[in-house]
Amino acid sequence: MRAALISVAVGVALALLVSFFTHDGAAHNFGVRLGLQGRQAQETEIRDTIALFNKHYSLFFSTGGSTEWLNEFPASNLVKRRIFQEIDMLGKDDVVAVYDKDLVAVESVRFFNPSSASVVTTEAWFIGTRKAAGRARLPGFGKRFLRSRYLLIKTDRGWRVADFEVFSTEDEVPQLSGQRG
Repeated sequence: MRAALISVAVGVALALLVSFFTHDGAAHNFGVRLGLQGRQAQETEIRDTIALFNKHYSLFFSTGGSTEWLNEFPASNLVKRRIFQEIDMLGKDDVVAVYDKDLVAVESVRFFNPSSASVVTTEAWFIGTRKAAGRARLPGFGKRFLRSRYLLIKTDRGWRVADFEVFSTEDEVPQLSGQRG
């Protein structure tokens, strides 16, 4: 009987070790679940990620799509592609967008599990367009208030924006599927 219990314990231990070394983010998840990395630290990392995301977002547009900061941009490849497609569309008309962030205030951070979260923000941007050559201002430049929801995933390189949605300030941000109040 004792040998059977030892065999089961060894089997469980081996399964946990294999899972730990093959699962993305296992060390991070383990630390969060043990309370070694608290919610406050996670929220700080997420807020820093949103700030860095918006800084680079603005830089990409104002430079007409310079890829100088692409590797440090905390976003999934699909988000990067979406942004650069928009920049390319503007570039075909010899136009660059200027996004000057005035405010990004985090309303809420929700964790779905240790490696995914959503962030809702209120944002104020001065948004305008300029001719790429000479940077002459085009009509329509002004301050815009909006709300955004960022969906983030934790990777071995830190938190990354996997997707983002933009809403008017009058709109309610809809709940995500399976999300409760």
